[in-house]
Amino acid sequence: MDSFNSVHIDDAGSIDFLDHEQLDRFREYFKQPNYLNELCLNSPMEWLNQAPTISKNKASKRFLYSFVVRNNAVALKFELDKDQRVEPFFVIQNAVGCDGIYFPRRSLLVLMQAANRQLCQLIDQIDAEFSLKQITPCELSLYVGHPRPYHFYMNSLCAYEQVYQKGCYVDVFIADGAEFFDVGKAYPLTEVRRGSVCELNKELMDERRLVLKATMPPTSISDALADAQKERITALFDSINRKSLTNDTIRIWLGLAGQKRYWLEQEEGLSEIIKAVLSKYPDVLFFIDGWTSPLRVDDSDTIEINKDLSVFNSVRERVGVAFDYHLLIGKTGAEKIEAALSCDFFFTSWGSAGLHISRFAEQRGVSHFNDVYPEENRVNKIFDRNGWMIPSEFITTERPDKKVYNSTFLNYSMPVNSIVRLFMAKLSERLTSTQ
Repeated sequence: MDSFNSVHIDDAGSIDFLDHEQLDRFREYFKQPNYLNELCLNSPMEWLNQAPTISKNKASKRFLYSFVVRNNAVALKFELDKDQRVEPFFVIQNAVGCDGIYFPRRSLLVLMQAANRQLCQLIDQIDAEFSLKQITPCELSLYVGHPRPYHFYMNSLCAYEQVYQKGCYVDVFIADGAEFFDVGKAYPLTEVRRGSVCELNKELMDERRLVLKATMPPTSISDALADAQKERITALFDSINRKSLTNDTIRIWLGLAGQKRYWLEQEEGLSEIIKAVLSKYPDVLFFIDGWTSPLRVDDSDTIEINKDLSVFNSVRERVGVAFDYHLLIGKTGAEKIEAALSCDFFFTSWGSAGLHISRFAEQRGVSHFNDVYPEENRVNKIFDRNGWMIPSEFITTERPDKKVYNSTFLNYSMPVNSIVRLFMAKLSERLTSTQ
């Protein structure tokens, strides 16, 4: 049970001391696509103190310090001051510039986007840091990273790419479990500091550093910025020869999931796809993709890896005959990009599951996702430029009972026989087009 109350920004107007219009301006101030450039090229402290106020009584506001929260977020401590009555609050930077505002003395969290359980789980550490000795930061650094690949690549690294292109080579802090390939190799002019959250925060305090999260909303990512980041990462694998489609072994990437937003019939479906491929093509190697591990794995990664391995074991039993496969479940992002460069075709869910094979390796294949997530976002070619999307008429999405939910988390059903036929037709088109 949460020891605090949470309210969405749209309902925050009912809170007596908050101004809804000012809250919205405050959120947008931190979501500007170029806000990190403004910070790096100008005075960070001045920029933070110029952020709009959030109170109805127009209390003065000042920024104090910041620190890393777990391995995916940064908290910025501010104070409101009205007639010498001080009200502390924390801006939480997770996936975007301002994901929530927490008022510890009121046990109140104002959510700046859809309800997010992960964001709520950060409050305990913020409460523990509430008594930190006040410091005056004097040097800017950036926190880059996130424990999930999608947010790592798209929100955080795209934001840092923008800063790096401007020649701002500030020190980068990355917590254990929040890095999927060596960031220092892709950005060689950057000093990268790694460690546990406690170790990083001690360095930040000892050196009086202002740390901000390198992050930006996906809607702010231009094609040019995304392409530059992708090319910088794939350049690390230039020594790998991309395999041309020939008459030898066909290499097919199959994605599965044991967590969320997955095809409910995936065990039957993937086994039927494998059987259909083997019946038509005698020499095939399957790359079995699933959970992506960071460079430093912890117990939570092991739990998720085992979930995916359980799904694959069921798939393998359903196939009923031996077949050649290479397991990518539990591999790092770097290992997956390297493997993806040698593949011929894929079948995987859209979004983070397809980043390595479709976005970075630029291979072709079939993508699928629920039909509740907005189509204008689902066809965003920044994330998946080479996947043919399963049409919505084949998809039935599980609808939650609650009124507000994250549409990217929803699982969905697809008819196995129809999906196998669609996949085989697209695979045949691909192989024929290269002959």
